[in-house]
Amino acid sequence: METTNARMSIWEDATRLLVHRNGGTKVLIANVYDVLPSPARSFPADSLRRRLRWGRSLIKGVFVIFLIVSASQGGCSHATLPESAKSEFSKQSRWLDADVQVVSVGCASDPATPAWAMENPFFSVREIQANVNFLADARLGGRMTDTPGNVEAARYIAEQFTDAGLQSAGDEGRWFQSFPVPILKVPSRRCVLRVSDQPPLELHKDYSPIALGTNGAFDGPLVFAGYGLNNRIRRYNDYESLSVRGAVVMVLAGEPHNESGQSRWALKGKWTRLARLGYKIRKAADAGAVAVLIVAPETILPDPESLHYVYGNGTGPIPAIRICRKLADRLLSESGADQSIASLVAKIEATRKPVSFAVGTRIRGLVDLRNGVGQNVVGILPADARADARERPRVLVVGAHYDHLPIGGAKAKDHGLGVRPGADDNASGIAAMIQLAKALARTPGRKADIVFVAFGAEEIGFCGSKYYVNHPVRALEDTYAMINIDQVGRMRGSRVAVIGNVLENPLGPALKQASAQCPGLKIVKIPFISKNRWSDQAPFARSDVPTLFFFTGFHRDYHRRTDTAEKINSAGVAAVARLAYGMMRSLDARGK
Repeated sequence: METTNARMSIWEDATRLLVHRNGGTKVLIANVYDVLPSPARSFPADSLRRRLRWGRSLIKGVFVIFLIVSASQGGCSHATLPESAKSEFSKQSRWLDADVQVVSVGCASDPATPAWAMENPFFSVREIQANVNFLADARLGGRMTDTPGNVEAARYIAEQFTDAGLQSAGDEGRWFQSFPVPILKVPSRRCVLRVSDQPPLELHKDYSPIALGTNGAFDGPLVFAGYGLNNRIRRYNDYESLSVRGAVVMVLAGEPHNESGQSRWALKGKWTRLARLGYKIRKAADAGAVAVLIVAPETILPDPESLHYVYGNGTGPIPAIRICRKLADRLLSESGADQSIASLVAKIEATRKPVSFAVGTRIRGLVDLRNGVGQNVVGILPADARADARERPRVLVVGAHYDHLPIGGAKAKDHGLGVRPGADDNASGIAAMIQLAKALARTPGRKADIVFVAFGAEEIGFCGSKYYVNHPVRALEDTYAMINIDQVGRMRGSRVAVIGNVLENPLGPALKQASAQCPGLKIVKIPFISKNRWSDQAPFARSDVPTLFFFTGFHRDYHRRTDTAEKINSAGVAAVARLAYGMMRSLDARGK
C-alpha cells in the first residue's frame, strides 16, 4: 500500500472526534490526521501528549460512538475495535489500552471454525500460501518497480493468469502493459564496471548503480575509506589523513555498529543521518573522489544480498554504485591488503577508530541511469452470455498491486538496508486476485467482461493504475465497478474492512448479498471514497468509476523487513477472495 500524497489509514477519513480544549469540551469535526498519529504521519512525543492530553477514556468513547454510528448506517455486523487500529494506536500512544473493547451491536459470537475459514474447492489456502511464498521470497529483493525481481514477479503473475484461463490483454496481445515512470531512475544496460583491464563485471549480480549518484564515466585508483563518515562529536573521521582526490572510494554502508547490527551512535533500531547513503556520496565528492562504491557488511544486510537500491533522481554529485561483498573481498585481496569486509568491520568495532587505506587497484566504469519503466499485468475473462450481440459490453475491473519497496529508503518504516518482502503489502492481494480469477473462470453465465490487473508502481504514486485509467483495455465508460484488493493477509477476529461506495448502487447491494454468503465474516463498512490516496482505486474514483477496496488493516510489520510470508493468514485471504467472488457475481447479474 502506498503512503505518499499524505495517504492515511482508513480511520483518518472515517472518524470524527470530540476535541477537549481549555478545560471544557467542545464538539469539533476534525480529520483524524489532524489530531492522531498514523502510519503515514507521526508526531514528536511531546506533540502527541499535547494532542492526546484529555486522556484515553475520551478516545475509547469516540471509537464507541463512531463504530455504533457506522454500524447503524452501513449494516455493519459488528462493532469491535479492529486489531489494526489497536495495533497502530497502541504502538504510537501509551494512552490506549491494548485490550480495549467497544459495544457490540447485534454481533453473534464466532464459531469454533468459521464457515469462511473452511477449505473451498474454488479458493485454495495452499495455493494462496504458495503464491505469497514466491512473491515475498527475499530472492526477488522486494519487487521494486523496474528491478529484476519485479520483472520476475510480473512473469509469475502472467503464468498464474494463464493457468486461471484468462486471455492476455496487454500491449500487442501480450500480458504486459508497459508505462513510463520518469520519477524513477534505474541502471541501463550500458552500465559498465571493470577492475583494471579485466572483463566487465555482471550488472545486478556483482554491482548495481544507484540513483542517488549521477551519470558519467570514471577511472581512478581504489581507496578504502571505512564508513565514509566525519562525526565531529564522536571525533571519528574516515577521511582524516587520507587523500582520495581523483580516486574511486569504497565505503561501508551504515555506521559503526555491534555484532547484531545496532548503531553505536543512535537509539536502538535507528541510524544517525550520517549513515544515509546520500550523505556518504556527498562526503566522498567533497573530498575529491570521482566515484563511490558502497558495500553492505553482513551484520547490516545478511544474505541474500540484494543490490536493488535505486530510489533517487539521478542528480547526485558523482556516480555511485553498490557492490556485493564477494566483489569487495576480491578487490581487497587482489591488492595484497590481506583484508576482508568482515575483518575490517571487526577491526573498526574493536578499536572504535577509523580504518582507511589506499588499495591501489584501478577501477573503471560507466553509470547510465535511465527513466524507469513499469508494467501492469493485464488479463481478461470475456463475457460468455450476452443477451444481445449489439449491446455494448459491460466491464468489471479487479485490481491489486504487486510492486513493493527497495532494500532501503524513505518509504521503509524500519531503518537500515534489507529486503522488505511485502508479503501482506501486497503479495496477499495478488494471491487473492489469482484465486478470484480462477473461481470466476469456472463460473458459467458471465454477462460482463472482467478485467484483472496486477498494477505496477503503486508504491511510487499509483503509476500503473493511473496509466490504465488513461489507456484502458476496455472502455472506461463501460466500466461500472472497480474492486481493489490491497493488504488482506493479516485478518484478525474474522474482520475485513470494505472501503468505498458501500452504501450506494451498484456496490452497496452487491456487498450486502455477498456478505450474506460468508457467515462468520465480520464486515467493517467504511462509506468513504478517496480519490487521492490509499491505493489503486483512487484513479478510478477520480474518473467517476464506483470503487470498493478490501483491506484487513495495518500492523507493526508494515513496510518493514518483518512483513514475511509465514505471517500471512492464508485462510483470511481466501475469505476475502470468496467475499469478492460473491460481489462480482452479484455485480455481473445486476449490471448498470
